[in-house]
Amino acid sequence: MKFWRFALSGVPDFILMDGNVRLHAAHWVKEYLESEDIHRLDRAARSPDLNPIDHAWDALGNVFANRNLSLPPRTIPGLKTALN
Repeated sequence: MKFWRFALSGVPDFILMDGNVRLHAAHWVKEYLESEDIHRLDRAARSPDLNPIDHAWDALGNVFANRNLSLPPRTIPGLKTALN
């Protein structure tokens, strides 16, 4: 779990948003998150409609669809070009 300590170092007020599936709600997971002072966002289980990143991906997909791109960009420079 060294990853969490590294990834969250210097991130104030971090809130974890997980899928709220059964494994994420396991007692040992809750204990670990509490011991690391990681707060979870409470939401209904399996609710992708409440996941902000899903909305961001949908919006990005709509940009590409509206620009009639036959294939989505596969590189960062290609993404920048497609968005300009």
